[in-house]
Parts: sequence; C-alpha cells; structure tokens
Amino acid sequence: MDWYGELTQRVAARYLREHGPMSEGARRELLGAVAADVDSFVDDPADRAFALVAQAQAALAKASADDEFLSDDEYMASRARRLERLCAACDEALSIDPGATDAALIRLLATEADALEHVTALRALDGRLGAEAQAEEPGPADAWADVFRRPALRVRAALAVTALDAANVSMALGCARSLLDVMPGDELGMGGTAALALARLEDEEGFNELDARLGRRGSAWTNLARTLLLFKLDRLPAARRALAGFRSLNEGAAYALLRPTYVETYLPCRPEFVPGSFEEAVLAVHEADPVVVDAPDFVNWASEQPGVLDDAVAFARSNGMDW
Repeated sequence: MDWYGELTQRVAARYLREHGPMSEGARRELLGAVAADVDSFVDDPADRAFALVAQAQAALAKASADDEFLSDDEYMASRARRLERLCAACDEALSIDPGATDAALIRLLATEADALEHVTALRALDGRLGAEAQAEEPGPADAWADVFRRPALRVRAALAVTALDAANVSMALGCARSLLDVMPGDELGMGGTAALALARLEDEEGFNELDARLGRRGSAWTNLARTLLLFKLDRLPAARRALAGFRSLNEGAAYALLRPTYVETYLPCRPEFVPGSFEEAVLAVHEADPVVVDAPDFVNWASEQPGVLDDAVAFARSNGMDW
C-alpha cells in the first residue's frame, strides 16, 4: 500500500476538519502543498506516529529488495534484523500515540507466534476498535473513503487472512464478508479471502453469490478457489475447466501451484501486485494452502491434467527457476 500517500490524505483531512470548509480550488491547492512537503504539515501526535510507520515500511521495502541473492542463513539473519528495526519503529510510534492502530497491528504480526496466537491477539484488537467505533459518529457509507477508519479495516482484514491460515474458516468468512459490506471497492482484497473460505466449506451456493457480488471479475484467488471447490465436490470436468481459467489468467500459474514459493508474513496487508502476474498467482497459492491441505490429492491431480506440468516446467526454464 502507499503509506506516504495515505499520510498525505490523513494530514490534509485533519487540516480540513480543523480549518473548516474550503472551495474545491483551495482544497486542491492544499492537497498539492501537503503532498509536496508532508512533513511540514505533520503536527498531530497520531499523524506523527503514522509517519513513523510510513518511514519504517519504506525502509523495510528497501531492505527486502537486497535479499534476493542471499543464502538461506543470510536471508534469515537479514529478516531478523529487518523485523527488529520495524518493531522498534512501531514501539516509538506507540510511545507518541498509544492509539496508533497500524503500529500495534504491525508489531503484533511481526512477533514470532503461531496463527492461533495471532488470531487471539487480533480478535482482541479488533474487538476494542469495534467498541470504540460504536461510540463515534457514523462515517461515509464507503468506509475506505474515511482515511481515519482504514487502520481498523486493516486489522479486520489481517484477522480474516490469519483466521483462514489457522483453519478458523467461519471467522475468516465472517470478517471478509463484513469488510465487503462496508468497502464496495474491496481495496483490501477480501473477496479472495472469502472465496477461499467458501471453497474450504464446500459452499457452492455461497461461492456463486460472492462471485456475482464481485461482478464475476476473475482473479487468481477466485479462479483457484473455484477449482478447489469443484475438486472437493468431485466435479472433476468442471474443476479442470476452472484450473484452465486459473492458468490462462496468470502468468506462471501452473508453476506457482506445483512449486509453492515462500511468502513473508503480511505486515500488515497483502503486497501489491499486477493483475494477471506471476506474483498474484504466488500470493493466491500461498493463502490457499489451508484449503489445499484439506484436499491432499489436489496438487497431484492438478499436475496430471493436460498441459499443466509442461506449462510449469516451461515457465521455470524460461525464468531461470529450479525444477
């Protein structure tokens, strides 16, 4: 996500709150001035804390980019250092603003713990934020449009993804659906999380309703989830067609499925990706792992379908990847 872009929106929105309504021209001028030098406008403790998180995320992304050619041991040491610096930045942000939700969320997710422990902690944080929100004035119908509500939305999205990983499928589905209810643009990608949860539950009717709600726009998540759902329902011809859809939509999808790639913990959101890219397929396969585990023959079946293995091998060879 664009942390600095969101910081600019936060600072400008707070300035508008404090200085009353402005003409559209004055508002555009303000946004341009804030974007050009956001640091000079940051004076509220909450925004100072958010700025520290934005800086930490930029430093994390820069450091991560240098890890590609490290050995496994060097990578793990580098990762530990990166997380230590990130946690220190979050602690500093929380010392400035104890209510810094993003800092608390990232700090929680960066702590070494299993998925069940993270679910428990995320539920507590989500519950506290929900209670606080009930005491506030209602915001816009599209929750994402209120920049100050986004941290709480990210907490619930993290809970949805983590709950699915912990095999608490009903919680994952409930959280994802609740976010889709208030975020019609699905900026946090909860349609994909809900699709995987419905595949795990073998709920074809629910999946079809979700697909219609999402405008039947295919993604790596929905195509893979549909394939898994139909496989689990023993509708193999339809599953083969869905698998073909997954392969045709995403570059290297067959390789991503047959050779799952390590994905770091989301801190806190799903990384950005280009639709139809190999990166999208890798993320979808990563998040689908709890569903795949529940269908242990799925990957072997997929590898036996016409063209799948050939596609995977060809992609690996053309991109210098191991096979």
